Amino acid sequence: RDFSKYYECLDNQPVLKSCSYGYKFDTTSTSCVKICTSFGTETVGYPSDCFKYVQCVWGMAVVMNCPPGTAWSRALNLCD
Repeated sequence: RDFSKYYECLDNQPVLKSCSYGYKFDTTSTSCVKICTSFGTETVGYPSDCFKYVQCVWGMAVVMNCPPGTAWSRALNLCD
């Protein structure tokens, strides 16, 4: 699932939209919000590819690949 995509109703028709790079759509605020919210270092799963993850470094989102033979584990919050 790609968390950067969402639908907006225009003239009673659903139109597929996308958030900018480094942002995801937040259903609570109904707006695009930064994936990396802190200025420390954090790691989150990549929304649409289980073989990638996002390394947040000082507020910048960097897409990384899991090592060969591993995939992102939400439970462990790392490639396993």
